[in-house]
Amino acid sequence: MTKYLKILMSFIVLFSIYSCYEADNFYADLTKIPQINTDKDFAYKATYFVGDTMVVNGKLNAEQNLEIKIGGVKANIFSIKKIKYVVGTSDNPNPNADYMEQASFVIVKEMLGEQRTVTVKSSDQEIFGPSVDIIPDHDPNGFDKRLMLSKIATLPDNAILISCINGKGDIYYFDSLTESIVRYNKAGEKSIIISKNKPIMLNGALFNYAELTAGAVTPDGSHLYLFVKNTGLINVDLSTRNAVVMSSKTDMSTGPYEGNIADVPMVISSMRADNGNNLYLEINDTNFGKKGLAFYEKTTGKLSYIVNSNSTLPGLNTYYQSFHFSPEDHLVYLEGSQFSPFVTDIILVDIKTRTIIQTLIPKIIGNEKKLNLFGSFATLKTIFNSASPDRTFGYLPQPDKRLVYLAFQNFNPFTDGADVSGTGGLPKWVVMDFDKKMSLPLGLGKFDVQDNIFQPTQSLLPSINIRDKILNYDEEGNIYFTVNGRLEIAKTKTINP
Repeated sequence: MTKYLKILMSFIVLFSIYSCYEADNFYADLTKIPQINTDKDFAYKATYFVGDTMVVNGKLNAEQNLEIKIGGVKANIFSIKKIKYVVGTSDNPNPNADYMEQASFVIVKEMLGEQRTVTVKSSDQEIFGPSVDIIPDHDPNGFDKRLMLSKIATLPDNAILISCINGKGDIYYFDSLTESIVRYNKAGEKSIIISKNKPIMLNGALFNYAELTAGAVTPDGSHLYLFVKNTGLINVDLSTRNAVVMSSKTDMSTGPYEGNIADVPMVISSMRADNGNNLYLEINDTNFGKKGLAFYEKTTGKLSYIVNSNSTLPGLNTYYQSFHFSPEDHLVYLEGSQFSPFVTDIILVDIKTRTIIQTLIPKIIGNEKKLNLFGSFATLKTIFNSASPDRTFGYLPQPDKRLVYLAFQNFNPFTDGADVSGTGGLPKWVVMDFDKKMSLPLGLGKFDVQDNIFQPTQSLLPSINIRDKILNYDEEGNIYFTVNGRLEIAKTKTINP
């Protein structure tokens, strides 16, 4: 019996020694597994531009053949250093100091893509970190240089801007002092389209411009549409300067509000035309509380409402703070608070079906004040508010569901002190691509406003209560707009190194 007991005890001792050996090996293997620090003060960002430096912090075991890959592409690590890391909780008033490693590398174009995997490997142990978006440093139709503001011309007092978004940089306005319609091309050359010497003729008589409120020129420059309260909506053939009245009804107390355009009363505050002579109208009759957006189709001769802003007009009933027609994509962008009173969103409404076809709701910047203007729509953290150019100036629709605006000419109390390290400097021209659901910079670095201000500003001086307006773009991608309370017409221009 004693003999068997001794054998059993020997077996237990040997098993215990073997188990301890295996446990030591197991824990030794655990220490070899790299770890990524995802605490808010040490985590890497969700979005990077090509050319940015990405920094990964953690227990990386750098001396054990450290390898980091983004989207399967091996990073060229140029720096590894140890940094201090304080470990503790709110329950521990005496946190401990520890050390971790910090690996730095440059993002290259081969890593481009959304939600690229991040892997860290050392000691033959590989782990996955949070995925990242790797995006170009500028929009494909934009500029690989910085942009600055360049003035084109001075606007006369009481000028009425006439819409013409044709991608050629043309700017039209009505000069009420000389009763002329002026055009500037992208080269800054001025021409007089309509004047007292070259008047508009209506029914064989000189046209009366009194109470002109809105106008639009077709992109090809062939037709001019004007709305005058005492006359109605007229169509001018610019080759002959002869005009015809499309609708003379301006009393919106009663309908019909849809149908043949000659039968529909309307008060137009702004409009846009396309080359098919279709019209995109903002209706706003303050006397009877009639406000909405309407579409006139040339081939049918009929007007129909797309949306109404909490009024009794036909169309999709929804509130909007601003609107932006895109005839090329057959939609209108609406900026408002469709889904939450605390977040300004952008919705896309199909012009003919009057249905919402896409929505962009940015994430709230939050207490951490992390601003993210670029990358996948799903990662955006910003504030849309075109009522304040300090936050948002613009929006300019471009074909293929692209919307351009200027972000943050000046921070407001909600965003002061925010982390803007991922923006490349503010203010910044932003291109939102709704097809790709991606937001990219129009150019590199900070937009140089040259001491000009987009009005009405709430936090800069001087403050002028006249709203500047984004006007057009050209073949090169430059954006045209008014500045300093419509004192001048200006455009973007590249800054040469």
